[in-house]
Amino acid sequence: MLDFINLINYPMFSNSGINRVFLAGTIVKDPRFHKNTCYHDMVCFQLVTHEQYPGNGKMVDHFETHYIKVPSSILSFELFKDQTVHVEGKIHTESFTDLQNIRRYKTEIIASRVVMLTSLEVTKMATAL
Repeated sequence: MLDFINLINYPMFSNSGINRVFLAGTIVKDPRFHKNTCYHDMVCFQLVTHEQYPGNGKMVDHFETHYIKVPSSILSFELFKDQTVHVEGKIHTESFTDLQNIRRYKTEIIASRVVMLTSLEVTKMATAL
């Protein structure tokens, strides 16, 4: 079974590429805690990033949803819906076979660092509105 802590801290070799992700966005659902016996306990959440770019004479909004997994041992604060956070980590794709025997893929970010960009008070005030 995959050890996520070793995946995060795996040494780079001279013949390897770079797999590094930096995201800043908003948590859109309350994070879930996954307790596993095979590897480290993980906190999982969806992060949405927002970009604007010019198109057809006006600004176009683009939203992207990212699936984040964080080893609970590296978090020093609790995560909540509507918090703005900065995530640093690696892209990881897993394959699985669904009930119809079709091979599917899921791409996630395995975070090595999460920094809170909004305070808990601001997050609670925004949620209450």
